[in-house]
Amino acid sequence: EYLRDVSSNGSIGFVQYQGRRNDTLSQYNSSSLYAGIESPYRFGRWTVRASGMLGQLWLGGRTYQRQLQLQARIGPPLPLPGSVQFNLMGGITRTEYLSLDNFDATTYELRGQLSYRRASLYSSFSLGALNDVSSERRPGGSRKGLSVNLLLRHPIGADVGAELAYSHQAWDSSLPYLPGLISEVREQRTDVLRGALTYPLGKNQKLQLEGRLVRNRENISIFQYDNKLLQLSWQWQGP
Repeated sequence: EYLRDVSSNGSIGFVQYQGRRNDTLSQYNSSSLYAGIESPYRFGRWTVRASGMLGQLWLGGRTYQRQLQLQARIGPPLPLPGSVQFNLMGGITRTEYLSLDNFDATTYELRGQLSYRRASLYSSFSLGALNDVSSERRPGGSRKGLSVNLLLRHPIGADVGAELAYSHQAWDSSLPYLPGLISEVREQRTDVLRGALTYPLGKNQKLQLEGRLVRNRENISIFQYDNKLLQLSWQWQGP
């Protein structure tokens, strides 16, 4: 990840790259590249951070997905304790699939987030509504969703940082998934529990050990799955 100030008002430009290589099934090797800008604004006692981002994902060496994302984080002047903050976040994401027909979609999100920060402890809770608009030719058509996120971050000792997170996401499609073959309207519920430890290697580098448990439950049983992930990664942020 590379960050740089691009204006005197606090605007930041950023570039993010992520790559993943598999020991087997190399056709599922993936990489992604995102670039964007984030700018702060103030309207009286209201604060706003607006951002725009463009990205591309490659799968098996071929372009798989392109994405455009616009977001705004609004901080209203609420009478909250100094260590507590509330933000309202809205976003629009346009996703295009270059190798899949009828899967392009535009996702709208509205989310409220309550966060607590004191010394080295940080925690947050957010609740959001989602609307994923797509062609009726996409299996299941458009869908509406709900997301819940919990996060706790705290250092362990002088150098090691610890993070624990939980997320729940629910999606309800608007149309039968595949009329004539799968007549059910898809209902998807996904729970993710994540834990991570980070260790700094230098000024802009760190190692991260991450464990993740995923539980996906659906009314169409062939889509249900459980997944476990243990990942060691190196991260660089500059300058």
